[in-house]
Amino acid sequence: AVSVDIAPDVLVVPTGTTEPRSLSVTVRSAARDTIRGVLHVANGGWRVSPASVDLTLPPGAVRRIDVDVVPTGHADAERVTLQAQVAGPGGRAWQRGYDVVAYPHIRPRPLYEDASAVLQVVDVDIVPDLLVGYVEGAGDDGAAALRQMGARVELLDSAALATRDLARYDAIVAGI
Repeated sequence: AVSVDIAPDVLVVPTGTTEPRSLSVTVRSAARDTIRGVLHVANGGWRVSPASVDLTLPPGAVRRIDVDVVPTGHADAERVTLQAQVAGPGGRAWQRGYDVVAYPHIRPRPLYEDASAVLQVVDVDIVPDLLVGYVEGAGDDGAAALRQMGARVELLDSAALATRDLARYDAIVAGI
């Protein structure tokens, strides 16, 4: 009846971080009737804001809620998992989302996944204003991880590699 997704599913957080990090929770209703519930994001030891959100979901409704997470003290645990859940009437709870896998040679199938995000704390120091030229690979999230750590990232395609002055970058990274 209710699908819950959280993005990104992995956040890279430098050790000692006290800055808030943003997550986006998407809630979709596939119910025939309006559903009322409360969205919670289990904090895993981090402060979550807003702590809860009251929802009214008419049939077919889609709501996106931005949530900030802040470490309590300093980010020093290696890995923290946050779980998003919608608590509904009568003790019902929804904490999974899905994508539909559809190819011409198979019938469409839902692929279910828990609405969770991993905060991966890493011991890293990024030079202020570090500029990275990034060559993406297929299914590559490396550029996002570098941005989460504090680097400025510019994506480079084949035309940029052939014509751009690469000397302006502090580093060039080739993804997967």
